[in-house]
Amino acid sequence: DNEAKESFITALRCDSEQLEALEALSKIYSTKKDSTNDEEELSILARIEDLAGLSSLQMNRFGNLHYNKKHYYDAIKYWQKDVEFSKSSASLFNLGLAYNQQEVSQYADAVDIWRLTTRRFPDFERPIEELAKILPRLLKLTHAARLQDKTLLSKDQWYSDYLNPFELLNPQNDFD
Repeated sequence: DNEAKESFITALRCDSEQLEALEALSKIYSTKKDSTNDEEELSILARIEDLAGLSSLQMNRFGNLHYNKKHYYDAIKYWQKDVEFSKSSASLFNLGLAYNQQEVSQYADAVDIWRLTTRRFPDFERPIEELAKILPRLLKLTHAARLQDKTLLSKDQWYSDYLNPFELLNPQNDFD
């Protein structure tokens, strides 16, 4: 792997847009278990994306690399793309992981994604395990929220007028 890696790096020095060398380096980096080359791999995947677009496996890998660096919104972007274009259980499940991060805090979306994953891939057990972890906490939050009054805001903090955000789009009169 090291000799092949050096050969591909040399090929890229000669032609930085050599797609075959970029693809091969991407595969070599993805098989390594350490994170020392993550920055290089991110750079290579970005170049492949610019030149030819990413495969489903590469989109998932790009998402994983961003997730490991705690760049959750970038990870979500690539996993959503992958889910759109492939039938990948990994990217669908991983979306739930990103939504479940405190920095993102889209917990209901995480639950929805994991439920969708279990429906599409009934033999995939990890989403079931994650749902078992998150649902009790969310149910407690739901119960606590229902104990509150109808609103948490005092009347002096209410809006006197409401503007429907869709009106700002200036839709046609017959727009449904």
